[in-house]
Amino acid sequence: MVSLKLQRRPADKIAKTFEQQEEEIDSLLQQDITIINRTDFGVILDLDGVLVKGNERIARSNEAYSLLHSVLGNNLIMMTNSGRGVPEYKANTIKRITGLNTIAPERLFLCHSPIRLLIEQGFNGVACITGECCPYEIAEHHGLRAISTEDIKLLYPDLCPLDPVVDRTVDDIPYNIKETGEKIEAVFMVNDTSKFFDIQIIVDILLTDGDVYGARVHKHGYSGPQKVKLYVANPDLHYKGTHSENRMTVGSFMRCVEAIWNQYTDKPLEWEGLGKPCSLAYENCSSAIGNIDPKRLYMVGDNPESDIRGGNAAGMNTILVRTGCYTEDMELDEGSTPTIIVDDLYAAVEYIFEQECVKQ
Repeated sequence: MVSLKLQRRPADKIAKTFEQQEEEIDSLLQQDITIINRTDFGVILDLDGVLVKGNERIARSNEAYSLLHSVLGNNLIMMTNSGRGVPEYKANTIKRITGLNTIAPERLFLCHSPIRLLIEQGFNGVACITGECCPYEIAEHHGLRAISTEDIKLLYPDLCPLDPVVDRTVDDIPYNIKETGEKIEAVFMVNDTSKFFDIQIIVDILLTDGDVYGARVHKHGYSGPQKVKLYVANPDLHYKGTHSENRMTVGSFMRCVEAIWNQYTDKPLEWEGLGKPCSLAYENCSSAIGNIDPKRLYMVGDNPESDIRGGNAAGMNTILVRTGCYTEDMELDEGSTPTIIVDDLYAAVEYIFEQECVKQ
């Protein structure tokens, strides 16, 4: 057996070719490493901008992840604001990019994972679900009864005459609200969409009492409650891919919906986030780790507004890495200021192990 050991390296030695990184990781993982399985602290790890960037893995991140997994086992949780597909899909994507075989779907939480919590808390109505990546698979995974924006267009073609649905039939619709007469109780934005006219469908639903083809309740001067709930899986405005500038995501789409909503009513749009930095996301992950004091939990991420703000609000230690969204010219307020800023995931692991007295 060999002892788990971190090697400290000067900053100018951080950058490596993927070939060099693979050789180091293969050498490390082929050894009979002692599995420590510390259960007195935990780590919640963001993926995009920390472990990978687009379809590329970040230097030293594989080695750092393997060390964390060897020490923590099930107390290492991955939480991402990606919502494309179910956890198995995201886990396989990360495995393909990194070559890591220890990415477990059951320890990976996507931005729409808290939907299951909502259902456990009593939500059982029909929802409208929007997103281009397998919305019905996501709904089935969580036990959500849902109809997609595309299928609403199919049922009511005159809602979006410029965007007809041509690749499905009414028989393909799992919940035909036109036949059952059920009203839509909530709208879930689960992942990105390039469909401009989804905005039309979503606004139509939100302005009514859930009858997508019914009369609009919300108008200028209306002061009553919002009848249909809006849940946004990923409230982030942007994310870090391989492009030099950040790319827009679901939060940007929600802001488009909000801008159109404001043209029809004086009442501010009410919505609730499911992913980071929202409390449901951290509640979900904390319960998966177990009964650990938040002061012994570490949130590692690249986005001050989601990873760090959410982790701080949950009372966790927060570590901001420089490999993703964060840039030195960003202004951080009290809520988005981390416990520490480090170069990359490897440096974050060094800090965590030092705080938790993991032998190095």
